[in-house]
Parts: sequence; structure tokens; C-alpha cells
Amino acid sequence: MLTVCDFCSELILENEIYFCVNIATYSKKSGQNTLVLPEKTDKEEKNVVLFNLKKATEEELNNSVHKHKKFDLCKTCYQKFFEDPFFNY
Repeated sequence: MLTVCDFCSELILENEIYFCVNIATYSKKSGQNTLVLPEKTDKEEKNVVLFNLKKATEEELNNSVHKHKKFDLCKTCYQKFFEDPFFNY
């Protein structure tokens, strides 16, 4: 199986050690674990929130709360990743 580093595009040879980095992001509102409609909002505002939820596709809803990305990294890029995860070099 041919593997290429996702950051530098270097070919990773067969039987060579490389690193898989998995990144998962989740949306979260401070202090809340689930969607809670504020008690003191008027009915119209609640209806707007519910309408927007109903018209969104399943993919849009999933992407708005959770995303996952996997990267295959060569040894050099892996070391750089842990020195500076956002690659500001």
C-alpha cells in the first residue's frame, strides 16, 4: 500500500513507520450540553430556532456539531506537528 504524508507529500515507504493524527472537533456552548431554548424568549423566537433546525439537512446538522479529520504524517512532519500543531513556520 502506498502512503503519502498529508503535509509534505513525501512518499512513505513500505514497512516504514509513519504517524496517524486524528482530529475531532465538537461544537459546544459554554455551560450547556444540549440545545436548550431560553425560557424567557418569546414564542416567535423559539419558532425561528425550530424552523431553522427543521429545514437543515442531516449533513448540515452533523457538520455544525462534529467533524473528524485523519492525517498520515511522516516522522519529520509528526515532530513538527507536536512542536507547533498549527504549523506556523
